[in-house]
Amino acid sequence: MNNNLYKCFLVFALSMYSVVASSTDMETFFADPKNRKSFEAASKNGMIKKGREQVLTHCVKESKRTKSNEDCGCYKKEMDKLSDEVFFYQSVTAYLEFNERVEARKNNNAQKLALLDKKRAERSGALEEIHEKCKR
Repeated sequence: MNNNLYKCFLVFALSMYSVVASSTDMETFFADPKNRKSFEAASKNGMIKKGREQVLTHCVKESKRTKSNEDCGCYKKEMDKLSDEVFFYQSVTAYLEFNERVEARKNNNAQKLALLDKKRAERSGALEEIHEKCKR
């Protein structure tokens, strides 16, 4: 999993102040009226578009700063293919995982961190697919 791309999604998610706890899958997540309402509000007020722009801006900055092998042009192309629903869902789940990691570190919970690392390594979603397609 690419940490820079993950951080990009996190940047967007952190800008969303009305995040509702997510389920394990996207269909269940959007079946919750609160999540659907949060998505519709983010879509209506331009937050999703702004989030996509933030991801790409962050990619360029991080690639220059770290001299990484990320192809930001490829990321843009692949990000443009994501539906707004997928982008929103991935952003929210990144935000929630970030919060779990912060809590686990704060409590020195190595077992929880190991579980989160394992979940991240096993996860296969839009973030991972984009990273695989766009690494040089």
